[in-house]
Amino acid sequence: MVYIIKDWDVFKQAALLNSSCCNHNDLGCYRIIDRGREQEVKVLVGKFGYTGRFVSDDPEFEEIISFCQKQSFAEITGGHIEAGSFFSGR
Repeated sequence: MVYIIKDWDVFKQAALLNSSCCNHNDLGCYRIIDRGREQEVKVLVGKFGYTGRFVSDDPEFEEIISFCQKQSFAEITGGHIEAGSFFSGR
């Protein structure tokens, strides 16, 4: 289960706390989804998630991406597949 935090600043604080305490092994990740005139960003750290939609030049969008990169979060670039199919030739 993922708990969605609505406010970016609150999510950022939760992510920083997560990385500095006992759950520091949780890998943060993020994904940018092109929605035409908007970009949707989804960020996940441990059990906490954030999602937002922004026009591409929105300063908050840029701040979120910058934060994720500075924290060395993994960028998820595509869809998903079943674990058993990952190494298969299909």
